[in-house]
Amino acid sequence: MARAVERRPGITLAFLAVMTVVLGGFAAGQTTDTELTSFAPDSELADAFDRIQEDFATGGARVQVVVDAGPSGNVLDPAGIEAAEQVEAVARASDIPLADGRRGVASFAAAVQADGVSPAAASLLSRDLDPATASARAGLVVVELDPALPDADAQEATLDLAEQLEVVDVAGIDVDPFGAAILSDALQAESEDEMPRLLSLSLFLIVAILFLQFRTVSDVVLGFVGLIVTITWMFGFAVVLGPDHLGLVGNFTQISTIVPVLLIGLGIDYAIHLTSRYREEQRHGLAPPDAAAMAVRTVGGALVLATLTTVVGFLTNLVSPLPPIADFGVFTAVGVTSALVVMTLLVPSARRLLDDRPRALARATRRRRRERSGTNGLAAFMGRTAAVAERAPRLTLAIALVVTVVAGGAGSQIETSFSQDDFVPADSEPGMLIDKLDTLFGGDLSESTFVLIDGDVTDAELAAAIAEAPELLAGVEDVRSQAGAAQVSRLPDTGPDVAALMIATTAGQDRAEALASDLDAALVPIRDAGGTTTVVSESLVLDETLDALTASQTQGIAITLLGALTLLIAYFGVVERKPLLGAITMVPSIAVVGWVLGTMVLLDISFNVLTAMVASLAIGIGVPFGIHVTHRFMEDRRRYETIDEAIRQTVTHTGGAMAGSAATTAAGFGVLAFASLLPMQQFGIIVAVTIVYSLLASVLIQPSCLKLWGEWRVRRGEQAELHEHEERRVLEPVG
Repeated sequence: MARAVERRPGITLAFLAVMTVVLGGFAAGQTTDTELTSFAPDSELADAFDRIQEDFATGGARVQVVVDAGPSGNVLDPAGIEAAEQVEAVARASDIPLADGRRGVASFAAAVQADGVSPAAASLLSRDLDPATASARAGLVVVELDPALPDADAQEATLDLAEQLEVVDVAGIDVDPFGAAILSDALQAESEDEMPRLLSLSLFLIVAILFLQFRTVSDVVLGFVGLIVTITWMFGFAVVLGPDHLGLVGNFTQISTIVPVLLIGLGIDYAIHLTSRYREEQRHGLAPPDAAAMAVRTVGGALVLATLTTVVGFLTNLVSPLPPIADFGVFTAVGVTSALVVMTLLVPSARRLLDDRPRALARATRRRRRERSGTNGLAAFMGRTAAVAERAPRLTLAIALVVTVVAGGAGSQIETSFSQDDFVPADSEPGMLIDKLDTLFGGDLSESTFVLIDGDVTDAELAAAIAEAPELLAGVEDVRSQAGAAQVSRLPDTGPDVAALMIATTAGQDRAEALASDLDAALVPIRDAGGTTTVVSESLVLDETLDALTASQTQGIAITLLGALTLLIAYFGVVERKPLLGAITMVPSIAVVGWVLGTMVLLDISFNVLTAMVASLAIGIGVPFGIHVTHRFMEDRRRYETIDEAIRQTVTHTGGAMAGSAATTAAGFGVLAFASLLPMQQFGIIVAVTIVYSLLASVLIQPSCLKLWGEWRVRRGEQAELHEHEERRVLEPVG
């Protein structure tokens, strides 16, 4: 790569351009699966839910329209009844396919009697119903679509119905349609409004920090071009590996959407280190071709090792029982490898061509005269932190050990949460509607629990038992009933040996398991008739996923640490014949994992679908920092006479580059603290904290370890000489 950058930069850039165009064509086909059930492990329960979703028409079949008279109102007054009748008239007059008969539209108004409230109406009224005075704040008009509608058509019909219901207008009455498709559409609109704001803020902060770091527009532009190319490559390779081509991974999921943000951090890290080393070699008098080649040969070696370690760390996610987390590891590994290739070829090649011009050479000479010290303000500041390792390495390590043990012990108490509600902003329109539904009706009105029945459903006895399901389940807690019968729909059969029931329930995730147990007990007559029943719901699958996520946390962290440690020990043992350096390089990452877990407990942040990746991110970000420090220390140890001077130079140059990288990455993730979703806020905060911790550990703890290790090697009589590629060939005198 160094030879390509030095001798054929134009061809190198052309190669990158062609690859980007090809992979960009594939990237255009990238899609994202937003269902949390895609996280389900491979289990009998998850398989049953997949059968329900794939083999039966279940999607978007029911829309609940909330008719609300307000806190002091009565929906059973004439205004409320009129609003309900208008809703029913709109639904029946539309061209939306409805279920047959009375199932098509069920309204509380139709069951209100002159002498009171019928049982059918009671099931469709809010929990504050007072039968004696015939008063209730809110009621439901349930519109059931044709169960045979495909999912996509049902979702479109639901949104169409919601739009048509906007014509309902009765003074003092609010009409709010609710359904899965309506909720998803509202959340999508919220996201589309929010993302430009967050991305703009992130872009502004990163540009500002990069300009302070580089102080040249061209370096900032090159860094951003590299990021765009890297992310394009990642999406392109993800599509090639995905279900539409090689089938090795699944589609992008909610957790995979953070991969581009992670690549921004790592990609900028690569660009900063390469540019900083290139500028450093220029200050020592090397011409652009030689400076570019030197940057790739020296820093590039650290980048390759950092990439390998990061890839190994993230690929350990392949052992996770949750498919999206395993895919996340693959996507990140592909993206990090792409970042290595793109940045290592793009930045030095473009810099070499730009700086080979006469005007640029003159500007470089003037810059060297101004920067005789060889450091900028940030690098000089980082260099001062080397005093900690020089003067008190043992005390520094003792304090770090105590803090890590205490924080890690506290981190063992972290709870795990996994709820779809976390991804609905509380102050958004859908969030407020969900709160209203919970207050008025006791839960999510779109919730459904399914019963998968295997057996000869054409058998008369079994068919009769299945037909009696509404009566069998009428008394089960958390099952919605109407006119003395449970709200149960038999989904269209797909064969003579299987049937499925869809039950309207209100258990939520907290009572999903209790409901499943009660349903299982009530379904004994179906099993006695020869059928095999499996109760399944999205909440049950999420509960199972939660258990798998909890069980995989400790295992995932341990495997990631062990994989990275093994690779580093092997590398430094073979290349430098100093395997202990591999363990020293991992010390900051191990400490950071403990610090991060302790901080999560302190901030009351639980493991969820996003924060579950923090430990892997701590290793993925921390290990490259450690590698850069060790790699540069070994070079400076060969270049300078004393251990202290080598540490000072390492922390000054590499520490300065890492500080710039940490600032940009922390800023990129930190803007998520302003997101509307709590999991995104928590994720942004904790990742920004992780990056800061990684920087502190790399410039305080690791230099202390290297100081003690270096002194031990000196006592053993070790002498070091520069490697051939580290010799600076000065072709142009300074000044």
